[in-house]
Amino acid sequence: MGIKTKETVKNPLKKVMGSNKVQVGIFGDGELTMLANIFEDGGGRWGSVPDWSPLETAAPKILEAAVNIVKQEAAQMIINGKDNTLKKVALEGAGILKETIEGIKSPGNKESTIKKKGFDNPMVDSGKFKKAASGKVNGVGTFGKGKLG
Repeated sequence: MGIKTKETVKNPLKKVMGSNKVQVGIFGDGELTMLANIFEDGGGRWGSVPDWSPLETAAPKILEAAVNIVKQEAAQMIINGKDNTLKKVALEGAGILKETIEGIKSPGNKESTIKKKGFDNPMVDSGKFKKAASGKVNGVGTFGKGKLG
């Protein structure tokens, strides 16, 4: 199960995509999806956890990349169908989410967390969360999962 977030950007690809759907997020493992929801939701329900919002932060960049990929691949989509293009969008989106996770530095970790982890990167601990960022096409596949970026 992926993160449920509000749609923050208007999707200019709806006509091109038709009924196809590309999802980018943290899927599968219950612990990691729970962590993803905590990171998206922040302090509200979860107390002292900052609102880092990696998916909300990455969404406009993912959409921009998707638009560029679809523009570049328009002729191929007509000739060969949309599948390969949608997979490229999912893979690129997963890469952007991984970069976003790595790039969030503020607010930093508390001193107690830095002592426990040994470093101050709020979105990275063991690397499992970042590795879990992936994309799906029509609910299938895990494009980009396990790759560190």
